[in-house]
Formats: sequence, C-alpha cells, structure tokens
Amino acid sequence: MMAATLPITLALASCGGGSSCGAETQSFGITFANSAYSLKVGQAATVNSSITPESCRSSMTVRTLNGSLPNGMEFKDGNLVGTPTLAGRFVFQAYISAVDGYQSILTFTAPRSAQITITVAP
Repeated sequence: MMAATLPITLALASCGGGSSCGAETQSFGITFANSAYSLKVGQAATVNSSITPESCRSSMTVRTLNGSLPNGMEFKDGNLVGTPTLAGRFVFQAYISAVDGYQSILTFTAPRSAQITITVAP
C-alpha cells in the first residue's frame, strides 16, 4: 500500500493566556502494510505503520476515526501495540491528530490511513 502524504493544518492550542499561536500547513502521512490483521486475546501484538516523514514518528499523536481499537491496544509512536483483552472485530481509520504539540485544526481533513480491520480471536 503506497503512503499518501496529505496536508494537515496544525496550530498550537495556546501560547499562554489563551492566545492563538498561529497555524501552519505541512504534509504528513500514515499507512499500514495491510488492511486486515488477525490477533489473539492475551497475546502481545504490534501492528507497525509507515509514517511520512519518519523523523516525526515519536512526536506524533495518532488516534482512531470511524471506529475503535481492540480493548488493550493503543497507538505508541504511530504503531498499534498492546495485548488484546476482548475477542471481536474492530474496524477503524487511524489519523494524525498532533505533531510536536501542534494540534490538527480539522479532524476530518487530517491525514488518515485506509480502513483497518482487526479480528481478535478468543
């Protein structure tokens, strides 16, 4: 799956006293190698992502859109990590909500992955 690098408008929430710090537009992207993954309850797992630019990985906040992560899983440095605690089918998109403390102004235009389906077996 090719990484789509999408523009995101970022702004610091405040510079103190509630004043705006301004905004800037940059391009970032997040993709996963597959659109479907199979995990097992109680087994630690990592689902790796590709981040564009890779140098921003540790400063990005990634969240879900249009769905939810399996219980026990979370995004850490853009990758989905943890130990699933509940069986089921989980469908979502991942999006970049912040970079270096700058927040995405509009969630619906933030760079996002294709739809991901994770099936967790008992």
